[in-house]
Amino acid sequence: MVNKPILAKYLRLSLEDDKEGESDSIVNQRLLIDDYILQYGDLREYENMEFVDDGYSGTNFSRPAIKELMDLLRKGKIHCIIVKDFSRFSRDYIELGNYLEQVFPFKGVRFISVNDKYDSKSANLMQSGLDVPFKGILYDLYSKDISNKVKSAKRQMLKQGKLAGGSHPYGYIKDKQGKKTYKIDEEAATIIRLIYKLALENKSDIEIAKELNAKKIMTPALYKKSKGFCAYGVRKGIDPNWDSAKVNKILRDERYTGVLLLGQHKSAGIGTGRTICVPQNEWYRKEDNHPAIVSREQFETVQRLKSPYIEKGKHKVKNILFRKIKCASCGRFLYHKPSDKGKEYNSFFCKQPHICNSPCFKGYIKEKDILDALFGTINVHAGIAAHMEQRRMNDIKAKDDPHRVLKMTEAERDKSMEAKSRLYLQYRQGEISKEQFILDKEQISRKAVSLEKEKHNMTKPEETECNPEVDIIHSHLLHLCLPKAKQGSENELTREIIERLVDTIYVYNTTHIRIDLLYKDEYDS
Repeated sequence: MVNKPILAKYLRLSLEDDKEGESDSIVNQRLLIDDYILQYGDLREYENMEFVDDGYSGTNFSRPAIKELMDLLRKGKIHCIIVKDFSRFSRDYIELGNYLEQVFPFKGVRFISVNDKYDSKSANLMQSGLDVPFKGILYDLYSKDISNKVKSAKRQMLKQGKLAGGSHPYGYIKDKQGKKTYKIDEEAATIIRLIYKLALENKSDIEIAKELNAKKIMTPALYKKSKGFCAYGVRKGIDPNWDSAKVNKILRDERYTGVLLLGQHKSAGIGTGRTICVPQNEWYRKEDNHPAIVSREQFETVQRLKSPYIEKGKHKVKNILFRKIKCASCGRFLYHKPSDKGKEYNSFFCKQPHICNSPCFKGYIKEKDILDALFGTINVHAGIAAHMEQRRMNDIKAKDDPHRVLKMTEAERDKSMEAKSRLYLQYRQGEISKEQFILDKEQISRKAVSLEKEKHNMTKPEETECNPEVDIIHSHLLHLCLPKAKQGSENELTREIIERLVDTIYVYNTTHIRIDLLYKDEYDS
């Protein structure tokens, strides 16, 4: 049975779109696309797959469904993509143009935008040359205009001391009467009071976390999720536990004394999907805004017992393996432990065995051992890349003077013709028998045919396949790794090399790791 080509229906709805009314709803997008498919017989031949991003902005590609779609596209499993309009796929006109003009044609993927009356299969010069980029620019400007208006409105709400976000601190819930302040959630507040009580008994953050895990108390994110609220940090397949970071965050949060703190973070830029910390002197602060869970005296006492607070982002240098190394058992990123003795004593560890009963590895794995293994692995690939590059250069050199090789081939062919003439004379003069003449003549003829084919192949243009992803990995290896290897330098991996070549390093125990490289499948092939 032959597999049918796959048509991907992509639907997207952002929070801003939802406010505009029913026209952009997921249901209506689906109906519009299904109706379009029914109108065209060639589309009915496809096997349909649906990808939905509900509540995600179109200004970037940090969307779960679009990532899944692009992954299948890279594997060559998607043959056609259909959307309601260009803005559903992307509001970034540069990225939109890149996909329409480069990525989709290269992969042989047909792209259809229903409302824009665009079908890459039959797109004319006007659509591909001017109309599409112009619409993309309008979508991009619209997104930026909406973003600026939302920011301005939220900034005004912050100045008035009103809650501008949808979330609330653990231990509180929004007051349903106007939703302008918080009220205490007694169930969670009990846990916060317990944490402060243990801290006042001079227990460390890790000791408090162990006690909370032993009592099987839900983490803040898991508790919010159980109550039906939006919860960040709860990952599928990973059971969250209390750790020192969660405990420290609660013990440092001044909002539990009744102070309203707003504007602690801001967007890093439209479409980036990231936030950055705002300096404390720029926060919006309002005293006695809501009921306190702990007293001011308790909060100040805990701060004196704890080490001095260092504002996020200050005096903190990211290690070279930041967010690249995970525990193979729980899938969490490992914690980096710098040493006062020097970089060669820096190590990584998994927190889980320190705070609860966990199957994760115990102990510490040295950063130097991981980097040495990584350097060796990359050098092996660099060696293969160098060998392939040398072969490529040899092929180029062989083709640099095709006329010289061609002349040599023609000379060999002329020699064969002369040999055939001498052979005939020998036969006529009775120097060789008829049988010997026929045998030698066939042998010379076969050689002449072989030389003629060789000549034909040399004059025929050579068609070679290129794989851009393989070219990328070769380029990275050759330009980043080989110069260091040639100089005979020791382990000199940089963050740039690791970012470009390494996907994830999994640690099973202090002596066993697995290194997953980017583009590994394409490179191995």
